[in-house]
Amino acid sequence: MKYRGVFQKRASLVVYVFTSIVALQVDAAPLGAPIIGYGSSDAVLPAKNQELFYMGFELALRSTLDKRYGHDVLGISQVSDGSQLGAVRAAKELVARGAKFLVGFPTSHEALLASEVTSKVPMLFIASGAGHEKLGKMGNYVFSTGESMDYSVGTTMDFISSKFKNQKGLVVSNPRAIFSLNQAETARRIKEKSDGKLLPNLEFADVDAQSRLSEDVIKRVKNGNFKYLFLTMYADESAHLLQQLEDRGIDLPIVSNTSWTTGDVMFLLRMLTKRKSETFSAALWVEGSPESAPMENLVKQTYGRKATAEIAYGFDLGVIVAKTMNGVKGQSSAEKIQKSFLEQRCFTGLSSGKLCFHPEGGHADRKIYFVKFQKDHFIPLKTGAGGRRE
Repeated sequence: MKYRGVFQKRASLVVYVFTSIVALQVDAAPLGAPIIGYGSSDAVLPAKNQELFYMGFELALRSTLDKRYGHDVLGISQVSDGSQLGAVRAAKELVARGAKFLVGFPTSHEALLASEVTSKVPMLFIASGAGHEKLGKMGNYVFSTGESMDYSVGTTMDFISSKFKNQKGLVVSNPRAIFSLNQAETARRIKEKSDGKLLPNLEFADVDAQSRLSEDVIKRVKNGNFKYLFLTMYADESAHLLQQLEDRGIDLPIVSNTSWTTGDVMFLLRMLTKRKSETFSAALWVEGSPESAPMENLVKQTYGRKATAEIAYGFDLGVIVAKTMNGVKGQSSAEKIQKSFLEQRCFTGLSSGKLCFHPEGGHADRKIYFVKFQKDHFIPLKTGAGGRRE
């Protein structure tokens, strides 16, 4: 486990220095009681991607939080040992240190584990972009800046319908990954509820333990039974499947999910650049948009680099956390923090525009855009902002 101090004085506005990390043993004495606890683990997303989320979060928190809060307002626990239960360890350590408000945990895997911990306290929990549908059913202490699964998958299916009409397509999922499985189950449910009106020719298939399609399914794909693939896995989890398609000479249009704009797409760059068919993805943030420009400029001035989707998601979470804390009257408590959050509910000044939350908990109301892969990155389509709402 690693804890980082924040708001330390620097010659420049923000300089992220790894030498400021203080390593602790699990049974070491506590470092004090932070008000905000930021946690993550590398069970799904690599530590380098988790770091981008945190960079955006710290930048927004530093630039937005009231001066009345001191340097010890934030405690961090990042577990980077590949453990599947790393998020549980991170959440429990932050709670044990006295944090009154937990945030971070960007993937559905992390968010579900950490929110189970915070729900027992209880305290306000806000995940950064996680989409699993269960997060919308855990009560008025659990939130995510991500879109709901029904909204995300439904909007993507609407996009597919506009692009491919009623042509036959294949939803590919990994039954061993909760985010992927949840998308496939949601797509199946939405299709059935439409009574044949939405993508009536959509079929479903799982990848095996090596993340490849079975020989029977790959033969059907090779023989032209499907006109497009809808992939529900994370980008880096799709590498073996894309290699399988390339090895078999299969080049079909691909529609992916919002995680492809935050995952390790560079891991797929070699295969994506050789494809002649288009690769589309849903997205929650569009680089260069009017809403995103102030954040992108601040990232450039501070870190000397371009913003990424991960940085944008972290930045939005940081603004929401800072404005929630700024609204707390008097001494901070878990109850006052939740009250401040629910009284505001809608937050502006974000890289993705305005985000609103429901008082009963769950996912944010927000736009979904669609982007297309070109050369080494995704570019926004002129049309394709999602209009569906739950």
